[in-house]
Amino acid sequence: MATRCNIRIFQSEKSDKPDFILYHHNDGYPTGVGVWVEDFIRNRFKYVLYSDHLANALLKWDEDKEYQIVNVMAGDINYFYDIFCDERLIRCYHCERRFENEKIVNDVTLKYEHNI
Repeated sequence: MATRCNIRIFQSEKSDKPDFILYHHNDGYPTGVGVWVEDFIRNRFKYVLYSDHLANALLKWDEDKEYQIVNVMAGDINYFYDIFCDERLIRCYHCERRFENEKIVNDVTLKYEHNI
């Protein structure tokens, strides 16, 4: 089963909504996409980081077309990542779906926060 994730890219932590949302279908674990995205940013954006440059670079570098720009967060993701460009910060959240009183509830837990 695929471990899906979203990556939300904000220019600043002060932003109300993300500038871009990417969807990735496979290996959304912190040890997969999480490590890869952190390394990608550290190696390619050493000084200034802009949300549009980052989104474009991720899409261009992805030869397998595993990243897609989407308008909203997917409802069946296992993890999501918030990247704040000005602060050079990434947060990883784990999402777990459960049933409560015959309704689906999403529990979201912060897994880690790293400077990039």
